[in-house]
Amino acid sequence: MTSLNLKTLNAVYQTDERRVYVAEIVMTDSNGNDLSGHYTSRPTDTYGIASAVRSAITEWIAAGKPVGTWKMSS
Repeated sequence: MTSLNLKTLNAVYQTDERRVYVAEIVMTDSNGNDLSGHYTSRPTDTYGIASAVRSAITEWIAAGKPVGTWKMSS
């Protein structure tokens, strides 16, 4: 199984569901490759990089950085 590490958090979006966010992130895999994408963060998720992403989101919000509104693309 590939290990992933959070590299950067670039944006945070609020969803319609309470305390659920979508994070725009860059993560690094165990081979050193950078992967970018969107990551849905739920407060009860502790699997994989979930805790690192949730912590980064919490710090983002506490720092007063902008939180957008997530719009599902069709």
